[in-house]
This record gives sequence, C-alpha cells and structure tokens, in this order.
Amino acid sequence: MLIDKLPEKSELKKAARGGRWDLKTRMLAEIYNEQVNMRSSYFAAHSTDENDVRFDPSDYYLTDPVDLKARAEQERAEAEIAAQTEPELAEAGWL
Repeated sequence: MLIDKLPEKSELKKAARGGRWDLKTRMLAEIYNEQVNMRSSYFAAHSTDENDVRFDPSDYYLTDPVDLKARAEQERAEAEIAAQTEPELAEAGWL
C-alpha cells in the first residue's frame, strides 16, 4: 500500500500513532536522557561541600509531546483537587 511507503515523520503516520514520536526520535530522546542522567551522576559523585555542582536532570529531559500533555492534564486535575480540599483541611486544623 502507498501509505506504508510514507516517511515515518509524515503527518499521516504521526496521526496514526496518536501524535507520538516515531521510533527513531524516541530512541534518540532516550539516548539523550541517559546522557543527561550520566552527567548528573558524575557531577553528584564529584561534588564537594565547597563546590556543589549537582543538578536535577529532569529539567533537561526530552519528552514525547503526548506524554507532556497527559502530565499537564494530571497536574491540573491534582491542583483542582488540592484547591478544593486544602481550605477544608485548614479549617479542620490539619494544615
């Protein structure tokens, strides 16, 4: 079929994957994320009290846009729940 011959980055194949990255892009992103993790581990191992160079690698991760959207929706839902429950908990003396 002609659709099978389309490049993986085509909009049609991207839509068929639900908007997710193609395999090659996901593999490259995972390689990059592992390199960021290794650098973070190296810096943590070689940090001293005088020269603390540790960092959180999650700020530098490459993430599939579909996963980013799902994470944002989950954080929004959790924020809504917290906004509803925190006043109640504070009123009850829990906060």
